[in-house]
Amino acid sequence: MSAEPILFTPLECIESELGSVRHAMRIDAQGYHGFEEVYFSSVNKNKIKGWKKHLRMTMNLVVCHGSVRFAVLSENNLENVSLFTISPTENYGRLTIPPNYWLAFKGLGDENLLMNFSNLLHDPAEAVNESYDSGRFSMVL
Repeated sequence: MSAEPILFTPLECIESELGSVRHAMRIDAQGYHGFEEVYFSSVNKNKIKGWKKHLRMTMNLVVCHGSVRFAVLSENNLENVSLFTISPTENYGRLTIPPNYWLAFKGLGDENLLMNFSNLLHDPAEAVNESYDSGRFSMVL
């Protein structure tokens, strides 16, 4: 059962002539559930990773490079998909996904990199995976 809502939090970007600083996570941020692991994941252009559902993990996803489209489905309503397209230059923000939501994502740029602040260490037994092409979910990214 999905008790908590999906949360999209716009993030600050501080530009200067030398480069930029892009915020990702603060201890006082909505969606912060502590973290035990931070990792990066790449997804190639027009490739899709998913479906995955974490049973206990809360994910906080930030796109660091490129552009990524996320599809999130509630375990309670597999017909109602939430779509988010995030990049460092357009719609920059953090996507917080509580446990028991299904997630798939597609790389839109030539190179795409996202970062996850997860509240649990990686544990394969804690997640359920389903092939994107399985036919169980009727949506296209």
